[in-house]
Amino acid sequence: YRNTIYQAYESSDAALGYILKNLWDKNTVVLVLSDHGFQSEPEAQGRKPDRTVRILPEVLMATLNWNLENVRTFNIRGATFFRDREENAARIQKMEHELRAIRVAASDAPLFEVNRDPSNNLEIRLRDEIEELDDFAVRLPEGRVIAANKIIEGDTGGISGDHHDEGILIAAGAGIRRGFKIENASVLDMTPTMLALMGLPVGRDMDGRVLEEMFTNVPPAQYINTWESAAPQFSKDEEETTEELKNHLRSLGYL
Repeated sequence: YRNTIYQAYESSDAALGYILKNLWDKNTVVLVLSDHGFQSEPEAQGRKPDRTVRILPEVLMATLNWNLENVRTFNIRGATFFRDREENAARIQKMEHELRAIRVAASDAPLFEVNRDPSNNLEIRLRDEIEELDDFAVRLPEGRVIAANKIIEGDTGGISGDHHDEGILIAAGAGIRRGFKIENASVLDMTPTMLALMGLPVGRDMDGRVLEEMFTNVPPAQYINTWESAAPQFSKDEEETTEELKNHLRSLGYL
């Protein structure tokens, strides 16, 4: 793709330049931020990552005659996950067995690598031994043979990039220091900083801080205990719901 990435940079820079040039209010501050960055991975060249392969989970579930109301699916970093909504142990075991039973028709080798994550989700990836996705068939658990491209698509080509832990923060406008590099900023700092920019108080219960170092003149510190209308009152059911939400976020890789 030669200069595609650089052209994307130029396009984004031009769009940002247009915004800055045409701001009707010169007191406006523009913030550009992301919660993660990107990086090159030359060592990934020629590797066969599943991220270039798309497993079609809804089609796969329908092919296996799963009840779609009982199962949810999601994709993280190239792996496809299935989660039983009721965490029914017998149903999860049956799902795992059926996924493992899908075979390459010509060799009888398993099509997927199947694992359980700590949250009891079923994780499947195309096995590394599968080099080509065209013109081969798979055998389903009940013996029926179908074309592999019914349930998977894409290619096994290599990739050259991935996410980076560090995101970006760019700030410009009235009261912002020019040419200054911010160190050790966090996504959690964004809300306190924007509140300070707008002359509003920061909640003492907020994580993060005001990025005072990016201002030419630091806004006067203002604080309130909380922006919440009332202190939350938790019942036992709500506590269980909160823990369930945490488990859900953990299963998605966010905690």
